[in-house]
Parts: sequence; C-alpha cells; structure tokens
Amino acid sequence: MAGRIAIPIHNEDGNVVAYAGRWPGEPPGDTPKYKLPPGFRKSLELFNIDRAVKEPGDEPLVIVEGFFDCMKLHQYGCRKVVALMGSTMSAAQEELIRKHTDSRSQVIVMLDEDEAGQAGRRTSLFVWPSSYS
Repeated sequence: MAGRIAIPIHNEDGNVVAYAGRWPGEPPGDTPKYKLPPGFRKSLELFNIDRAVKEPGDEPLVIVEGFFDCMKLHQYGCRKVVALMGSTMSAAQEELIRKHTDSRSQVIVMLDEDEAGQAGRRTSLFVWPSSYS
C-alpha cells in the first residue's frame, strides 16, 4: 500500500479484514487506482456495515458503490450507508443486507450514473424485492 491512502475494511463484527489502497489523484501509467490485498474478496463484504448496523432501524439503508461515496454521505449525516466496493451486488452482499433489514426496511440504492452503475442498479432492483417472502 506504499504511496496509497489506506482504507480499512471491517466486517459486520467490526474486525478489520483488509485494507484498500487508493492512489492519490490520477495514477501514473497502468497503475490501478485501487489496490486490494491478494486473496481478499470484496464481494463477501460491505464497506461500513459495522457502523451502519448500529444506526436506528427506522432509518433507510443507503447502498453506494465506493468508499468515498460512503464517507461523503456519512460526513453529511447519512450514517446508515454501506458501499459495495463496485457497481454490482453479490449474493453474499445481498445476504448481509437481508440479515440487517426486513420487509419493512427502506433501502435506497444510489449507484453512479455511468454504464456500470446503471447496470448494477437494474440488477439490484430486480433481485431485491424477491428477497423477502
């Protein structure tokens, strides 16, 4: 993570499971903007889930794509927010969300307006309502 901004990723119990490294500014050449540790599967976690689950149950859960989207909303007072760490929701992430919500919960999906975000939003919206019986 040398030369990068280190972002700790916690599981739902609050344990650090990884650090994401963000290159400050535009990365040079073919250097990736984000770096995750080898073997870490971001599809199994939700960034900020450990804090979001402590918020009141009547507050809506907001789902965003990235770390900084999540941090910005948190700074503005929207504390029940999690990030997918990408534009698609995995089955494991959906299960984490279902574990901490019920059929009365409000869930707001706020993905980017780029092509990947639009596709991720459509997929999430078609899968989400059928998650509860």
